[in-house]
Amino acid sequence: MKSKVVNRIAQLSDVAKVSRAIEQQKSLQQRPEEGYVAPATPVQEYLAALWTQLLRLDKVGIHDNFFEVGGNSLLGTRLLARVRQNFNLELPLPA
Repeated sequence: MKSKVVNRIAQLSDVAKVSRAIEQQKSLQQRPEEGYVAPATPVQEYLAALWTQLLRLDKVGIHDNFFEVGGNSLLGTRLLARVRQNFNLELPLPA
């Protein structure tokens, strides 16, 4: 994991980007192991990766509730925008 961070930082071109990358790594919250079920399909893995980026969590499980693990309506809107962009799929916000 540490080498990934070092490689990522080496790719960044200015001090602001480096600082932001370091802070993002520091701010990842650990998800409790209790009740965790790992993503099993490529789509689940992709969606879990989106959630971890938006929610700044180390991992999310397939049964996690977006709002219970730190999501809110603004982050939900951002998530849907990424789903639309990557899957060319229109989902209403309540979904």
